[in-house]
Amino acid sequence: MLEDITFFAHVHWHRYNGGILFPIEIGIAEVLPKNVPEDRRRTLLVTVKNAGRRRTRGDLRTNMFISHEFSNLPHNYSGKYELDEANRKVVDFVRGATMAVKGLEQRKYFEGLGLYVLEIKSEVVPNCPKFEDLPDEVRRLKSTRRFRHLEHRRKDDEKCSQIR
Repeated sequence: MLEDITFFAHVHWHRYNGGILFPIEIGIAEVLPKNVPEDRRRTLLVTVKNAGRRRTRGDLRTNMFISHEFSNLPHNYSGKYELDEANRKVVDFVRGATMAVKGLEQRKYFEGLGLYVLEIKSEVVPNCPKFEDLPDEVRRLKSTRRFRHLEHRRKDDEKCSQIR
């Protein structure tokens, strides 16, 4: 199952008309085999036009939070493509390959486009090897200097390699 995953995809949503979800950003990245260089990765990032959609005050607050925490787009950004055109670009890019997504809402969205989707938490993680069964070179990653510096970026200064 894991070897069948070709793409990882995500959707960032904004809320309109009192809480109705509408995609503002659709991103897809190819999952590369171990020895393929990073510059060969195919990606797609599509922004969806949301102009003219009615927002309540609660929608606006939610959208501002989503934009600040999860997306690099400002909360008042109006995307480049109409929803139908954005969906067409996604379907053409994926071309029947298997995608992995995080969350049931995202799974439902991509399945609605006729794509084959696996949800990470419920369908992918149960098929992954346990940490204890991984090779030593994978298990040692958490002790590397780079990993400890990433901990610092996540606000855990005690584990940062560049502070010591």
